[in-house]
Amino acid sequence: MVSALVPYKRVDLVIEAFNALDRKLIVVGSGPLAPACWKLRKNEKIFFLESVSDTRLRELYAGAKA
Repeated sequence: MVSALVPYKRVDLVIEAFNALDRKLIVVGSGPLAPACWKLRKNEKIFFLESVSDTRLRELYAGAKA
């Protein structure tokens, strides 16, 4: 997921869903809700990246399954 970590984006719902699914999730983004999002992580397969290069972002998109 690539998004600003702000309330209306509802990144929290995605994190909660992936906690329950026990599936890998990479969240790329930053914002005022970053600390709250990090605290929601209950699954060791959920990773946070604050910023990535354009090349790395293309690699992440290329490897995404959804």
